[in-house]
Amino acid sequence: MADLTEKDGQLKKARMEVLKYEEEMKKLSVMKTKLITEREAICNDMKLMEGQIAESQATLDGQKRLIFNLTSHAKNKAAPSLATT
Repeated sequence: MADLTEKDGQLKKARMEVLKYEEEMKKLSVMKTKLITEREAICNDMKLMEGQIAESQATLDGQKRLIFNLTSHAKNKAAPSLATT
């Protein structure tokens, strides 16, 4: 009978341990879901930022070309007038 009581105690202890691990797995699963959601939000933000950076770069490149063309054109106009004076 003592042997049966001891086995019953071991079984209860094992069940409690399994329940503890199941609870831990549930917590980890919730944490994993939260992290996946956060990662997706960060990736979406990064894609949006990459688009904004590309748009800003294109604007900057256009402004550089415009400034270069304007300054080149001004230098070309100024050169003949200096030569004729």
